[in-house]
Amino acid sequence: MISSNKARFFKIQELVPEAVYEERGEKSWQLLDFRAVENLDSLRAQLGVPLTVNNWDIGGTRDESGLRVTGMEYYSPYSQHSFGRAFDSVCEIPAAEIRHRLKEGSITLPHPACFEEFEGMNWLHMDVRNMRNNHVYFFKP
Repeated sequence: MISSNKARFFKIQELVPEAVYEERGEKSWQLLDFRAVENLDSLRAQLGVPLTVNNWDIGGTRDESGLRVTGMEYYSPYSQHSFGRAFDSVCEIPAAEIRHRLKEGSITLPHPACFEEFEGMNWLHMDVRNMRNNHVYFFKP
């Protein structure tokens, strides 16, 4: 468990939009669900390669793949992203392969998680919505 609610492999700028970081700085960690952060760290550790959520702080274009707030293009008031419970990530391993490894159990997570899955989806959506089951659930939006 991350006692400080901070990630081992991610800095806060990678998980929140620039506007939130500019306003709150390191206090932005308070806006993220610790289960989502721990699952993201666990994925990173098991995959052995970096995952990219947001990259605005290094000049990239990804700014809406973690926490989403009012006024953002992909903001929705009931999205798990809006509650700090979801991350969309990309990495050098295809998202379909990661989902397959989750299904077969070669990747396990410390908290129950939901993953979006549809044809041609090239990113990994993971969220920790309110659910009882201790397993990984796949859904089509």
